[in-house]
Amino acid sequence: MGPNDSIEHGERVDMTRRWAWWIVSAGLVGLLADPAGAIPLIQVESVGVDAVAGVEARGAFDLLLIPDPDDPTASLNLSGWSLQLDLSPAHAGVAFDAISNRTGEPYVFDGLPTSPQATTLSGDQVQASDLHPRAGGAGGFVTLRDIAGLLHIEFTVSPDAIGDFVVNIGTASRFSVLSDGSFPDPMAIDFAFTPGTITVTRSIPEPASVVLGCLSLIVGALATGRRRFTLTHRLV
Repeated sequence: MGPNDSIEHGERVDMTRRWAWWIVSAGLVGLLADPAGAIPLIQVESVGVDAVAGVEARGAFDLLLIPDPDDPTASLNLSGWSLQLDLSPAHAGVAFDAISNRTGEPYVFDGLPTSPQATTLSGDQVQASDLHPRAGGAGGFVTLRDIAGLLHIEFTVSPDAIGDFVVNIGTASRFSVLSDGSFPDPMAIDFAFTPGTITVTRSIPEPASVVLGCLSLIVGALATGRRRFTLTHRLV
């Protein structure tokens, strides 16, 4: 292992420790947080995928963070976030396979040298988090006044998958946390959550389209045969 490899390994270890510290701190200190004030909303976009029968397809959706859906003038200080999302029904043909900060709305930490990291990406479950580069320090937060993007998730749809798939917050752990900009210890922020739905439909070509397709093939074959006949006749 060279010196550069050692540096990169040390940076990854340091980032992992920061995430662990932030999740524990926000979760524990948040038990004492004042529940009064604005309640931000995390909303999962619902999307539809219209795929051809028997063909694999892809899709994507965003998680949005709204500072306060009841007060458009409200603002929110955010130093970090951590979320677990579960897909139901599981193992039924739709699978999460990638995450990023390429959200339609500006990302919560837009312009900063940071991006979401997945600790779990197992098809029907995502655990992801991100921190302000100076989280836990003075000024280590952003102030949100408008709807912001929290996470972009891509998924695959198997050739036989069809129906509704619900994306909901995981309830089996305390992994899902929003944290404010309190210094030196972050405070957990109470938030509301709206699930989303991935609706997969299958399109079957209409009979007329099938007939036209067959006619096109026949006309093409006849034209090709005619050209070959003409060429052969000329050569003879």
